[in-house]
Amino acid sequence: MFQDITVEELLEVQNHKKITLIDVRSPSEFKESTIPGSLNIPVFNDEERAEIGTIYKQVSVDAAKERGWRSWQPSCPPS
Repeated sequence: MFQDITVEELLEVQNHKKITLIDVRSPSEFKESTIPGSLNIPVFNDEERAEIGTIYKQVSVDAAKERGWRSWQPSCPPS
């Protein structure tokens, strides 16, 4: 389950509860900026992220989604 919250709401929760934030961005994106204390568990490595971003910009959103799914699908548990 997920819920969209503002940065202010997040900071308020962090002040009152011990929580772990999971950041699924690529390692280089995480290194560039992150919320202190968050844990990086990337969905894509830096090379995959660059390739998918290029496809998104040069081809289409749908093509980028398809490429992302093909990268990620082998690590998904069988249904």
